[in-house]
Amino acid sequence: MTTTLPTLYKRNSNATAIQQWTISVDDATITTVYGQVGGAMQTTNDTVTQGKNLGKKNATTPEQQAMLEAEAQHERKRKAGYVASLEQAQKGGLDEVIEFGAGTGALAVQLAQALGERLGR
Repeated sequence: MTTTLPTLYKRNSNATAIQQWTISVDDATITTVYGQVGGAMQTTNDTVTQGKNLGKKNATTPEQQAMLEAEAQHERKRKAGYVASLEQAQKGGLDEVIEFGAGTGALAVQLAQALGERLGR
């Protein structure tokens, strides 16, 4: 069964094109498709041949390890400025992962509002 994480987008540094990045996992194979929106896409495949922590309570199979690695790569892209919608990328927007750190960002928003009120902003 193939699991595909949400496609991510980022406006390039000179704001002339939007980059697209998608990662999926099928069994123990991680497939990454990337390139400019509307342009030629490049594809890479990486097969995880062995799980981690074999023989331990937290051992992973190659399939589980592939999914964990794909999720970690997806999160790194989001932290690098990639966003979940093409429209947001076209506007140069950021996801809350960038704006407030990982998670919902609710605590960071509350903190910023409280500090703004104390500073009279």
